[in-house]
Amino acid sequence: SLADGPSVMTYTFDSDTNRVCLRVWTNDGCEDTQCLNVYPGAPEEMCNTTDCVWPGDANDDFKANNYDVLSLAMGFGNVGPARPFFPDPENPMAWAPNFSMDWPSTTGNVNDKHLDCDGNGVIDENDLEAISLNYQPEFGYASTATAGAPNIEFDFQVDSIYYYNVSHLDSFEIKANLVLGSEEVPFDNLYGLAFDFTYPDELVGTDAISIEYDTNAFLGAASDVIVFGEDINSLGRYDVALCRKDGIDVNGNGTIGTVTFIINSDIIGGLSDPHIPFSLFLERFKLIDAEGNELEYDLTAPIATAVIIRDIVAEESKINPENPVQVYPNPVTDQLIIDLGDLNGNTLEIYNLLGQPMKKNVLKGQIATVDVNDIPPGIYLLRINTSDGIIIKQIHVE
Repeated sequence: SLADGPSVMTYTFDSDTNRVCLRVWTNDGCEDTQCLNVYPGAPEEMCNTTDCVWPGDANDDFKANNYDVLSLAMGFGNVGPARPFFPDPENPMAWAPNFSMDWPSTTGNVNDKHLDCDGNGVIDENDLEAISLNYQPEFGYASTATAGAPNIEFDFQVDSIYYYNVSHLDSFEIKANLVLGSEEVPFDNLYGLAFDFTYPDELVGTDAISIEYDTNAFLGAASDVIVFGEDINSLGRYDVALCRKDGIDVNGNGTIGTVTFIINSDIIGGLSDPHIPFSLFLERFKLIDAEGNELEYDLTAPIATAVIIRDIVAEESKINPENPVQVYPNPVTDQLIIDLGDLNGNTLEIYNLLGQPMKKNVLKGQIATVDVNDIPPGIYLLRINTSDGIIIKQIHVE
């Protein structure tokens, strides 16, 4: 009797699939019946007849990855019935089929019970843990850039060149800004995005990558945005998701976050090449508005490259980061102009990223012009030898 308080009944089923009904009634004639299928020891049967929940799979594609963060953010804050039991009571986020009652709300075409990755009845940041715990990187998702749409790119800091001294540093950082759109072509109705990029895993150790949201970004205040990053070091790949969580999309452009790589000195010190390219290749973008509709984007530079220059290249130079030397236009198609300011130049050399010389000119005066018509398109290093030391710049020949 319910009047006497909660009671427990134990019954052992003989078959894999059973229909159990609970009938409740009162003495004045009111009654109700609730029936559920019970699948003791037969999760495959359960998933054939009911909509199973896999913890971390918020978009119901049987995988948990950064694209699930977008779904979670779209349904953020919704509430529904908590899962009544778990296959592993000690770990409610274990990757196993879970029974759950349907929620009254849906996100896209997916019932919100799938977004409740930890099963506590609330869609919030705690559900991200299940995505990380059960992470399966996506390989099949295909996205295509659209010419003229708002652009996405990585922009390395510090002129894309990093000066390195093996004897003085245990490690050093390389930072790349994630830039969305431009003033001329901004994003409209952006709610979030998910993508991945590959990096030179031979230069970066495990757990040596992080992403930090720019608190001044047009996407919104940090409290309104979910930031997710997952490093798959064995693949040399990092998966990212940044998404609002208040149901309101925004317009704008600019830097929205910075990815930091920590490079171990011993790795660089063991390499013989003085010019070490550090390239990031971006792919598999999904951008959505607040309703989940996909947005177009452009990707004019899917590969971003910085160059680590070992100290043996400039060990006797007096490199001054405040040096007034100007190099333009950059990117360049025909002629490159070098303005030395008050410095006296001696020679100018252009190298490819393998350290092979492409061109050498003698400098006369404070302004020099160099033809690059005979150099194939690509990223190159410009080494300027002056009376005050060596200055190294990166140029992009188109």
